[in-house]
This record gives sequence, structure tokens and C-alpha cells, in this order.
Amino acid sequence: IGPDLWVIPIRDAFPQAGAISLGECDEFQVAVLKDLNWFKSLPEDGDWQHIDYIVDLLEDEGGKSRENLDDTRKSRITQTRHTQIEANQIEVVTEFRTYGGSEDKGEWITYSPDIPDKILRQIDNPHANGELPIVAKYAFPLMDSIYGLGEFERGKTLQYAINSLINLYLDGVKMSLFPPIKVVQGEVVPTTIKMAPAAKWLVNRQDAIEEFRSSPKGLSTFQSTYSFLISALLNQAGTTDTTTSEATDPGMGKTPQALKMLQGRQNSRDSWDMFQMEQAQETIMRKFVNLVATKQEKPIKMRLFADEITEIKELYPDVVEMFESGEQGQVRLTAGAFESTDFDYHIVSGSMAQVDEEQQARNITMMLTQVLENPGIIQMLEEKYEMTIDVGELFKRWAAIVNVPDWEKIVKDMPPEDIQKREMAQRAAQYQDPEVQRAAQEILGGIGGIPQQPQQPPQGGQPPMGGQPPMAEGMRDV
Repeated sequence: IGPDLWVIPIRDAFPQAGAISLGECDEFQVAVLKDLNWFKSLPEDGDWQHIDYIVDLLEDEGGKSRENLDDTRKSRITQTRHTQIEANQIEVVTEFRTYGGSEDKGEWITYSPDIPDKILRQIDNPHANGELPIVAKYAFPLMDSIYGLGEFERGKTLQYAINSLINLYLDGVKMSLFPPIKVVQGEVVPTTIKMAPAAKWLVNRQDAIEEFRSSPKGLSTFQSTYSFLISALLNQAGTTDTTTSEATDPGMGKTPQALKMLQGRQNSRDSWDMFQMEQAQETIMRKFVNLVATKQEKPIKMRLFADEITEIKELYPDVVEMFESGEQGQVRLTAGAFESTDFDYHIVSGSMAQVDEEQQARNITMMLTQVLENPGIIQMLEEKYEMTIDVGELFKRWAAIVNVPDWEKIVKDMPPEDIQKREMAQRAAQYQDPEVQRAAQEILGGIGGIPQQPQQPPQGGQPPMGGQPPMAEGMRDV
């Protein structure tokens, strides 16, 4: 579940002039091209105005396409590939303002630069929060730029240097295959000069034609220069190339230590990207949740699970509706229930990262091994720190993370009747009567329990705890 949003092409986004960050913008304009069918689909009784005028204009005179825009508004792909774009369109610009409106919480104004004397729409900010409905996800934010710095911009100069180096190298290869020729004027018959392999020229002396010899230093240093540029580009991106040969390896190498260093550097780079994504995602979801709470027009039904039902029923017992299974239910949110409520949205830092299942399996395996090989850990936690370890839950997670097929059928909860038998057998095992202890051991073994050693009663033959433990009728018969 998430908001309906779209990525704004940077050439169609116009921040407030002079603003160096999105937080400083009091207004923001976004342009888009709309065709005739879009204008015809607008409701007649809505907030849009002068629609008939635009429809007649497009039908009579036609509109324009992105090809008609200024070159600064067109990307390289648009300039070279988009040669068949529908031309019957018109540019529509929406200016989002944080001020104005009925409650001074912002307004949205839509107009067309082709029809500057008409306002197509002017409405209050639907979010009613005095904020722009624009969120920026940065790669590298800058102190003095609202756009920040992108990955491609950081590597642009290095990539250009690599391209130039390759072009120069190919020119050098061509020169080595087809070297320049020195021709002594007057010693060669001009009509016999032909630029072709194995050509025959008529000369007056032996040295009239000679090959021009250039220094091959440029070609010999190509590989080292190319490796240096590739290494700089990869270091900038926080990665390396482990597929190249050892002689041309531009990164840290392929030894285990080098790969470990690489993983740490990649983790740092990925953590920065994840931090920027979390910042943008928190802002998007906060705006989305508050918009739903503010503009909810009809009741919303949300499905719930057992833990959620228990938590909500403690505070709002009347809103939860249980299903017949008893493990699922739903809650009905009436329209306007949260109209005056402001919600915030926070993401647990790092929770959006991809889980390394292999590392997680190793960690759980190590923890499970420590607990099983050192049973005194649980006793120490209980006695000294009043804590315990749920070994069953730990084993379930281990079975799930190592992808044991149908682990739910292997690790499952004990039936209630077996639990009752186990408790009775453990109490009966405290007696010194060999027959009772033998029967208790058989019961424990039959239900998969761990045989318990009988505890020695205090002197005098009395059972522990100062009296005979209570027993069920079945155990008395045994």
C-alpha cells in the first residue's frame, strides 16, 4: 500500500527562483503536455475552467509536441529518437504554493503558457498542510543547489577522459597500421602515387619515398592509463571489477582481504543511498497518511491479524470485527474520524536494506550452538538477570532461515494433552517409588520429552515441598 506518485522529469520541474533547497521553496511549478482526449475527459462540473475553449483551440488550430519545445527542455533521447510524437497537445503548468487558499494553507494554480490570459484551475491545497506536494530523493545533496549532484554528474569527466583515451588509442593503432609517408618532391612521378596496400610507385631514386616513424610511447602507456581511469571511476562509485585479468585489474584485486575491504566500502556507499531513500520515503508516507486522514470520504476497512487485534481491542473494543477463525478480523474507520489528527511516519533505520540470509543463518547457527552446548547460560540468565532464552523460537528461526523444506511440519507446537501428560509425569518423577518413576519415564519418552532424573526427597522419606504433589486420577492408578 502506498501513495499514487510519479517521477517529475527534471526539465519539466521549475523550482522557485533563488531557492537553494526544497525547504526554502514557497512555490514550485511542474509542466506537462496534455492532449485533446485528456481535456475532453475532465468533468464539466469540476474545478477546471475554459475547457471548451481549449478543446476548440486544439481541434481548430492544433497544439504542439515536445519537439516544438525549446532545446533546453528536450533530452538527448527526445532529440534523437522521439520523431513521431502526437502533435495535438498543449503544455499545462501547475504552480504549487505553500501560501494562499481559504485557510492560508496553500493553493494550486494551473494554467497554460500558450493561453496566458486564462486560469484553468485554482484550488486550495488538498493536503491542507501548507507544504509542497514535491519530495526530492538526492544522490548527493549540495549546500547551494536545489538539484544536488547525481551519480552520472560525478563520473562525467572521468568517463569523458576514458572515451578520449580510447579514441586516441584507436588513432594510434590506425597510424601504426597505415603510417604516414614522406615523398621527396620531384623524385616521384605524381601520376603513379596511389594510397593503397602494395601500391607500385615510379621513383627516380631509392630514398624518394620513406615511412615516417613516430614514437610508440603513447601506445605502450595506454593500458596503464586506461587502468588508472577505470580504477578512479570504480572507486568513485564504490565498487570494483573482479572479472578482469590479473594484469589489468583496475580495482583492489581479488584476494579475500581485498574483497573484504571492497564489501566494507560498498556497504558504506549503499548505506548512504539507503539513508537518502529513507529520508524521501518518510516524507512521502507522512504526506500520504495525512492526506488520507484529511480527505477520507467514505469508511475504510482494514484487515487485521491476531496480534493487531489484541492491541487495538484494548483501546478501542468497539471498532474491531472478528472473523470466524478467531485469528483474523477487520477494523472499520469511519469518514472524518482522523480529520483533526496529525500523523507522523518513521522508518526503522536500516530496515529497508536487503537481508543477507547467509550471514543471518551463520549468526543464528552460532547463537543456537552456544545455547545448546552451554545449558548453564539459560540458568545464569534466569537466576542473575531474571531473563530467559526462548530456544524453541530460536530453533524455528534457524529452520526458516536455512530454508529447511516444510520446517513447519518438523518444528511444531506440542499438543495440549501431551503438555498435560508431561507435567503430570514430571511431578510423579519426584516420588521414590520405582514403579511410579518407571511409568513417568515411559510417558515422557512417549511424548518426546527429556527424561527427568528423580529428585531425592528430604530425609525421612517425605516428598519434596513438604507434602505429596497433587496427582491426577490416571497417575494415581499408575
